[in-house]
Amino acid sequence: MSGLDKIKEAIKAESDANVSRTISEAEKKAAEIRAEILAEADREVSRIQSSAQAQVSDSKDRTASAVDLEKKRAVLSAKQEIIAETIDAARDKLLSYPDDKYFDGILALVKKNARAQAGEIAFSSKDLGRLPSGFESKLSSAVPAGGSLKISKEAVDIDGGFILSYGGALENCSISALFEDNREELCDKVRKLLFD
Repeated sequence: MSGLDKIKEAIKAESDANVSRTISEAEKKAAEIRAEILAEADREVSRIQSSAQAQVSDSKDRTASAVDLEKKRAVLSAKQEIIAETIDAARDKLLSYPDDKYFDGILALVKKNARAQAGEIAFSSKDLGRLPSGFESKLSSAVPAGGSLKISKEAVDIDGGFILSYGGALENCSISALFEDNREELCDKVRKLLFD
């Protein structure tokens, strides 16, 4: 082998060694990059899974809260409906009392609401038609001293109870008005009776 061939062979061997070393380093670097990318992908997958689990948990909590709130609303609505029905039933029962008991209640309301001055009391047509005998004298004793009430011959459009009139000033003592004016207090009492 000539000197030139030896030089060529030495250059080729050195070149092959450099190529082999470069390929080996490139493969090693590629393996490191690949491992780093896989590790980063694992970290990202873990982060995404953790975030998804947190979102699912948060969604479950919000759904449970919404269901609980809706349940409370439904229970409250049902209670309010029961209370309203109870109050309406009490009003209806009061309106359907037998005449003697009903007009005893009317006299109690007159004692509570009549003034010590001359006035007029008006009833519904139903109540005018069923006034018990001797009611006017009982009415006189229910009015405070210095007052008097004349029974109006004209019926008023109310469900029951009466309207007091003193010189043009009216006081609505109809059963519906009394129940409506005291609705909050009645609701509280019925709620306590039924639900406490």
